[in-house]
Amino acid sequence: GNVGAVILSQTGTTATVDDHLNVSGGVSGATVTLTRAPAAGIDHFLAGNAKDIWIKNIEVKNYATPRGRAAIHPQVGDDSTQRGMKWHIQDCIIHDNACEGGRICDGAIYENTRAYNNGDIGLCGVGLNAVVRTCEVNNNNAYNNPVGFDASGMKFATCFGLRIYDNLVYSNSGNGIWMDVDCQESKVFNNFSWNNSGCGVLVETSYHTEIHGNCFWSNGTSPSGTFYVGGGNVIISASSDVDYSYNWIG
Repeated sequence: GNVGAVILSQTGTTATVDDHLNVSGGVSGATVTLTRAPAAGIDHFLAGNAKDIWIKNIEVKNYATPRGRAAIHPQVGDDSTQRGMKWHIQDCIIHDNACEGGRICDGAIYENTRAYNNGDIGLCGVGLNAVVRTCEVNNNNAYNNPVGFDASGMKFATCFGLRIYDNLVYSNSGNGIWMDVDCQESKVFNNFSWNNSGCGVLVETSYHTEIHGNCFWSNGTSPSGTFYVGGGNVIISASSDVDYSYNWIG
């Protein structure tokens, strides 16, 4: 079922300072080159704008990711217009990276993956028709960066057709689930989001969002800080056409 995909799979493997790959290449089904970079200055596990990348059963930790970069970084540097397509991250553990744990891209899927204790954000990014499902995202923003910029459990921007469902999102320093800056046609359903210092879910300057069947409780745990910290379980800000129904608030 994964014809043309590059598959990185090694059960129980822990990424070390020497495990650093750049991926580039053509369209789906083409040969994609994996190139090892020198050990010096390692700041990500996998990065580039290749298509059809499958990452499975790998632990990704302790990368010195700079601001705005993720350990799994499906784009070229800071340019989100040069992003990959159809990266599938399955059954992975992404933790203790300096800034972001993992980014999405067009058609990305994160599933059965845990992202925790990353310095700024667990999962984030820009993309079309990306999916985050059955993941556990907790204790991110370990460095307690200002929440007003981006620090949170999950934060996505300029996305279309994003699907976030059946996840556990808890104990993040910042918002649990955050859609910001022109996210459209997003669906957030059947998630449990609790004990985040900011909101359980924040929809900001976004449109046509559906929030169904979630459970939000004990969010807004910090009375101080910036930008909605202590704001509560659910906040809809400067957004339109948000369908919020059949959720449980505690």
